[in-house]
Amino acid sequence: MAVTIKDVAQKAGVAPSTVSRVIQNNPSISDATKEKVRQAMKELKYYPNLNARSLVSKKSFVIGLVLPDATDAFYQNPFFPTVLRGINDEASKSGYALLIATGQTSNHRHGNVEKMVYGRQVDGLIFLYASDEDPIFNLVQDLDFPYVVIGTPSSKYVNFVDNDNQGSSFEGTKYLIENGAKNIAFIGGDTNRIFIRDRLMGYQQALKEAGLTLNEQWVFNEVQFVPEDGFHYSKIIKELDCIDAVVIADQLVAKGFKAGWRLQGEETIPALTFKAYDSSDLLMTHEDAFIDIQAQQLGQVAFQMMMGVLETENVKPRRFAHEFIPHVLVEK
Repeated sequence: MAVTIKDVAQKAGVAPSTVSRVIQNNPSISDATKEKVRQAMKELKYYPNLNARSLVSKKSFVIGLVLPDATDAFYQNPFFPTVLRGINDEASKSGYALLIATGQTSNHRHGNVEKMVYGRQVDGLIFLYASDEDPIFNLVQDLDFPYVVIGTPSSKYVNFVDNDNQGSSFEGTKYLIENGAKNIAFIGGDTNRIFIRDRLMGYQQALKEAGLTLNEQWVFNEVQFVPEDGFHYSKIIKELDCIDAVVIADQLVAKGFKAGWRLQGEETIPALTFKAYDSSDLLMTHEDAFIDIQAQQLGQVAFQMMMGVLETENVKPRRFAHEFIPHVLVEK
């Protein structure tokens, strides 16, 4: 016999209406009551019918996740599964499912997001990137559809959560300078990504403040966020024969760089990077300082912000939420 809301209510010692509100993650219910009801649901193996909930509330109880193009860089970079883990943790607590929109090209992703939005398959969207002139983001804004961006967009009229990328890069570069580095190279990435430009500005700011030379030939961009690029640039930087430290905007690139540097038989070179995940297999893990950007927390806060956006969807005038997750400089 199928378990019902009444069965859950009886086991939890609450009214059936309270169980319904817990399923809907109603903020009027205390955390203690929510935990008691969810434990009863788990023990009874009761699973809410999302379709029935949708008919009653006119909500899908699904959040769409918009990912970058499905490139090798995307599939290899653990930043995304780490952020997804944070999003999933919060979605599970709130009784929401997740629907991922990806694709090999921007046009493919655009079509998938259109289906989500026009088909009311999702209540809102979380973008796992921020980029200039993104047609998918422009579509969502034009339709006034609920969304949150992980990253710092170029406009302040956007809901977003991010790190202070310029500040963290400044702090990390300053750390290298204080430890004796004078000729510091920078390996960035796709300059259409706003966080790359911000990290470059932080690096430049630290050099300027210290009165050090800013040599544009020591700045390497248009990197695809894969170890192979880091390996490639390790050879180029070695040939310069003057670089004594490197700021690397992506940890996978740092892995390739360190592997290439060691293959050339060189002594270690300080290489500060931005840590998005915990991985003990990276060659640079135990010998270099790094910036911990708290990637899982980025995902958690993004989902919490999404819930807030949905709760205030009809409130005018519209207010946009901005939140920065503190970074941590982990010294060598």
